[in-house]
Amino acid sequence: MFRQILSKLILVMFVFFVSQSAIFSAGKDAPKTKPALVEELILGFDKIEGIVEKTDEPSPTDFETVKFDKATEGKTALKIDFQSGDYPGIRINMAALKKTDVSSYKSIYFDVINDGPALECFATFLEDKKGDRVTVVDDFAIKKGVITIKINLLRAKRKVDLKNLKVIAPFVPLNGGNPVTLYIDNLRLVK
Repeated sequence: MFRQILSKLILVMFVFFVSQSAIFSAGKDAPKTKPALVEELILGFDKIEGIVEKTDEPSPTDFETVKFDKATEGKTALKIDFQSGDYPGIRINMAALKKTDVSSYKSIYFDVINDGPALECFATFLEDKKGDRVTVVDDFAIKKGVITIKINLLRAKRKVDLKNLKVIAPFVPLNGGNPVTLYIDNLRLVK
């Protein structure tokens, strides 16, 4: 009887150790990390002549490249003074950057730096060479500090031709007569 109990105990211990070693060995290979995003800088806003232009909307927008201690790439950023009125904004000319074909990328990122009070509504549209547009960031709140805007190109490709992208256009919809100053920096494509 003692031998039967001992053999059952040994069998139970053997099964326990085998199951534990299977769990630990599976745990070594189980967690997979996502591949790192590959980012390609396309504009650090050091030089903007011929690249950044005013929109065709009636509300005025002033912009300039300035040295800025909060720049996220290099030492300069694009300072934009969105004046009062409907839809003041800028256009970033992709042909001038030699980046009209963005079809092989997943996203476009750029950083917005807000030194002032929170802004309730910020937006961005993409436009292709045929004039088709899609608003890709809409009614986005910009809090004080640095925010990275992430444009999903996989979603945008249903509305615009990403092989012939003409413009990226950040703007402030219906800012209600309140001028707003924002800084934009580090425009990049992400694979």
